Amino acid sequence: MVVIEPAKNIFFNYSTTFIRLIEKIKSGEKALKLSGLEGSSRFYIISELAKSLERPILYLVSSKEIGESASEDIAFYWGEKPPLLHGKKLSLNGVLFSSVSKEIAERISWLHLAKEKRILLAEAPAIIEKRIPKDVFYNSIIQIQKGSEIPRDSFISNLIYMGYIRVDFVENIGEMSLRGAIVDLFSPGFENPIRLEFIGDEIGSIRYFSVDDQKSIEKLDSAAVLPASELILTPESIKQSLSYIRKRAEEQEIPASIKLSLIEEIKKGTRFPEIEWLLSSFYPNLNTVFDYIPADALIVFDDFEEVSKSIENYLDSISETKSSLKKYIKITPDVSELYLSENQLRNEISRFQRILIEPIEILEEGIERFNTDKISIKREGFDSPFEPLFEYIRDWRASGLSVHIVLKTQVECKKIEKILYERGVEEIQIHVGGLSSGFVFPEGKIVVLTEKEIFGERKRGKSLSRLI
Repeated sequence: MVVIEPAKNIFFNYSTTFIRLIEKIKSGEKALKLSGLEGSSRFYIISELAKSLERPILYLVSSKEIGESASEDIAFYWGEKPPLLHGKKLSLNGVLFSSVSKEIAERISWLHLAKEKRILLAEAPAIIEKRIPKDVFYNSIIQIQKGSEIPRDSFISNLIYMGYIRVDFVENIGEMSLRGAIVDLFSPGFENPIRLEFIGDEIGSIRYFSVDDQKSIEKLDSAAVLPASELILTPESIKQSLSYIRKRAEEQEIPASIKLSLIEEIKKGTRFPEIEWLLSSFYPNLNTVFDYIPADALIVFDDFEEVSKSIENYLDSISETKSSLKKYIKITPDVSELYLSENQLRNEISRFQRILIEPIEILEEGIERFNTDKISIKREGFDSPFEPLFEYIRDWRASGLSVHIVLKTQVECKKIEKILYERGVEEIQIHVGGLSSGFVFPEGKIVVLTEKEIFGERKRGKSLSRLI
């Protein structure tokens, strides 16, 4: 019996269904449907597809909560956590689209990773939002390297254009501080801020440092500094925005005082709370998520109906929010400037090969059905929750299935390993990791068990250490 970490070492026995799916994808079949995927088996299959096809996968979910759960499950099977793109918050309560918000930092990091990560996650509303033009975004990224020369004043000006805010001590993403030859900054995509020491215009050193005590953690040879906002307020983009504002103000018959006030704020480069609603004023040709992902990406719908419903609800919210926004900023762009229409979205998606996962079992011709099952262990008549588990494990092993137990901590793994060993239950692999639920996949010769299956729904909240 072995405790394995990382969990991506789980052995996968390619079933005939999986092989047939791979063949259909490679043959170029444009739209495929899958059913019969219970528990976390869908993320198991998705991870194996990413390994087998060596193509990027964009996995679409209907909500933030489902996306975060999917991210954890995929991280277990894939070996690393895929980035998750959230839809923009539309509430006008408080600050809207703060340039240093966690949501914007994650969005910037996602755009940067979109061309290189094998698995990407996105909340449905995020795919209808238009984005900063890809060339503008990539050209704004500052590549820094120890020993290279970069004019310090120019570097600082670029950080300001990119949305960085000057503070005394850097603690949050999107902040920078200046102390003589030292420049501290916290870029999206970084786990910690970095400290640059300039020797004239030469970068003498690059170091990660801790926000808690401001002490250095690790030296770096190079780093990529990402923008802190999708609005890069360069003189050129500001000029474009001013032209847009003047034209729209005339079209909408906006009072001169309101127009001039807004123009003055934009001239100064002020990042007022609602400024991202004017994204299209700075860039006349916005891009979409589909422009950022590779052309050979495979798009997977977690649940097509729920994803569609989520998009419809979001579009309704946009109209309501735009009406409220006029109280704060009178000159607002058309919804079509910032969001894809349903027809445009359909056309964008049609460019890619796609898979629809059906949430219920469907036996129609052409649908690839994976015969996975939920695990429900009957405990009536047993004194210990482990006794029926042993019986199930013996039956699975007798049927030639590989059994994997996934628990959250190494301590819990060691405890259940000891219990299984004492009862003569062998050849079980135990993994440290977070997983929402398990499944049985007879065709793939695999069983995955989590605390949820071991203890049942009623005891899901209890830890293994309290029950052993």
